[in-house]
Amino acid sequence: MYLPRMFKPIPNVSGAIVFSLITTSILIWLLRTWSHGSVANALWLLLLFDMASMAYMFVLPSIGLSWLSYSLILYFLLESAGWAIGSSDEAKQHKRVVIGPASVQAKKQTTSLASQTGAGIRFSLSAMALGMAYMFLAMQIQR
Repeated sequence: MYLPRMFKPIPNVSGAIVFSLITTSILIWLLRTWSHGSVANALWLLLLFDMASMAYMFVLPSIGLSWLSYSLILYFLLESAGWAIGSSDEAKQHKRVVIGPASVQAKKQTTSLASQTGAGIRFSLSAMALGMAYMFLAMQIQR
């Protein structure tokens, strides 16, 4: 984004394909997990959404939709605030947040992506979400 327009270390098409494949892989894994009656940590949905946002970021210069870009800016600002105040901290809530078929949620355990999120981890995740919001804003303004 900060490099001259003629120099792109990762072409937009390549970036979009890579992040679309990652997004699709996560979605397939989640659907497979649920179809087998298992549960998955709710953070997998967050990861799915973040990877889809990265794919959109690579196609933003060509088909960018202002309403979607500004919605993503708002989402990442809210995500940043959530990480900063610790609302996503599973250890603090003393329960695992899981997603999947309701009938198996009470029966099965799931491994946590982040069983404890200390202040340092929350700060870095909050900063990353702020960076994403800033990049979407900068790319929208450049359009």
